[in-house]
Amino acid sequence: MRRLGASLGARPLPPGPLPPADHDRRLLLDRLAADAWPAIEVVERRGWRLRAAEGVTKRANSALPLTAGVLTGDVLDEQLTAVATFYAERGLPARIQVSDPLLDAQLAARGWQVESPTLVLASPVPGARPASYRAGSPPCGGLLVDTPDVLTSGSPQGRSSSPPPAATLTPVPDQAWLDCWWSVDGREGPRGLELARRCLERIASPTGYASVRIDGDVVAVARGVVDERWLGLFAMAVLPTHRRQGHGRHLLGALGRWAATHGASAAYLQLWSGNDPARALYTAAGFATAYGYHYRNGPAAPG
Repeated sequence: MRRLGASLGARPLPPGPLPPADHDRRLLLDRLAADAWPAIEVVERRGWRLRAAEGVTKRANSALPLTAGVLTGDVLDEQLTAVATFYAERGLPARIQVSDPLLDAQLAARGWQVESPTLVLASPVPGARPASYRAGSPPCGGLLVDTPDVLTSGSPQGRSSSPPPAATLTPVPDQAWLDCWWSVDGREGPRGLELARRCLERIASPTGYASVRIDGDVVAVARGVVDERWLGLFAMAVLPTHRRQGHGRHLLGALGRWAATHGASAAYLQLWSGNDPARALYTAAGFATAYGYHYRNGPAAPG
């Protein structure tokens, strides 16, 4: 996912409680996404997950409510004080990831400010059909996956009619995968990449790191995590000089077929609401908006 910007004017979450089915799915996907990008430090408090990773990404450095009930009144105030203390002790801003409209309204009333509006998209697993593997010896013992199918067929503008290069899937990322991802999505330079690597090492569920190589160089990458029959898609990154050549669709298909072999039947991803090109790609692949979230930052302490 591309860098989340704070400059876009954010709209509030829809008012009122969510329908029960939507509420349950929201909580599930919030939790699965958190498990797929685990923070270096995690503390559970009153059903909230307080996460810290030395400031690398908002997701890994924010509190995440994971209970069906919404805290209110003095109980919420006590929780917010604990959140503020937790992050202040680590030199980080107090930040909460919010997808529940009732909690969002209470935070707004207390002066917590919105940033980084994000969409959660969902679909059946993309390209899910029997995978076609061929023998090979790619880096890290990965599998070469043939993916010319409905997701990569056709000839997008500026793309050659020759078959796309095979995507390499590996259970751990090699340095070339990490370098490609961080060159597009990185926020804090080499130090941030090392912290991100430590977060990736903490993932407990089956994970596939997909990459496309041209002339030996990695030009596009993505990551998939399968948990509770859901495929979570993350870290989609294509080098600027290789965009609009179908690599994104190619990676979606490769990860979808890989995930199907691990029992996944549905997929989700998180996308900054202002990333229109990526949203068009995912819409064409069958994704639709399930819900949204944003972050709220605590009010500045009085000077």
